Amino acid sequence: MRNSGIWLIVLGVGAFVLPYFGLQFKILSVFGDALPMVAGGVAVAGAVMLALSFRAGSQAPQTK
Repeated sequence: MRNSGIWLIVLGVGAFVLPYFGLQFKILSVFGDALPMVAGGVAVAGAVMLALSFRAGSQAPQTK
C-alpha cells in the first residue's frame, strides 16, 4: 500500500506541475477541464494511503 500511495502522490503532483512545461500525463488528459480537481483527489488519496501504511506498519506485531 505504501508503494501505491507514493505513486499516486507523484501522479497527482505531476499533473499540477507538468502543464507549466506544456506536458501532461496521457492517463489524466481525458479529464480535460476537471483535471485540477482529479489531480488533487489522486494526490490526497495517495497521501492517505501512505499515512495508513505507516500507521499499520507501526502496529504490526514483531516476531523473532
